[in-house]
Order: sequence, then C-alpha cells, then structure tokens
Amino acid sequence: AEERRSLVQRLRDEVSDTKKQKRDKVLADRQKARDKAARIRAMRNEEATRNYEAKIRHIQEEGEEVDGIIKGYMQESQQLLETLKRLEGLQQASNLTAADIETV
Repeated sequence: AEERRSLVQRLRDEVSDTKKQKRDKVLADRQKARDKAARIRAMRNEEATRNYEAKIRHIQEEGEEVDGIIKGYMQESQQLLETLKRLEGLQQASNLTAADIETV
C-alpha cells in the first residue's frame, strides 16, 4: 500500500510538473509574441515618423519656393510702381498727354 501511495504521489508530481512546464511555455510564448508586436509597432512608428518628416521637409521646400516667387513679384511690382511714379513726374513736368506716355 505504501508503494502504491508513493507511485500515485510520483505520478501526481509528474502531472503537476508537466502542467507547470506547459504553463511556463505558454507564458513564454505569449511574452515572445508581445515583444515581437512591440518591435513591429516601434518599426512602424519610426517609419511613419520618417514619412512625416519627409513630408514636412517637402512642404518647407515648397514654401521657400513660393516665398521666392512672391519676393520676385514684389520686386517687379515695386519696379513698376517706381516707373509709374517717374512717368507721373514726367507728365506733370512736361504736361504730356496719355498718348505720349504710352509711346514712352
């Protein structure tokens, strides 16, 4: 009877150990999966960050280009304004007619 109890106890211990091993393996697999998911999220976040940074640089470059165009137009309109003022000055000084100014 003692031998039988010892055998039953040994079997219970083996079953318990097997259950613990399986539980530990499941927990380890879950942790691996969580770690892998975290690495994937991090890589995606880094990629998204690089994409947004590239878009921001592109927008900034376009903005600089637009600024250059606007400055060119401002200079041109300033030159036209100065020309108009000179023509008005000439008209007042010499009483030129509108037809005369068009020929200038």
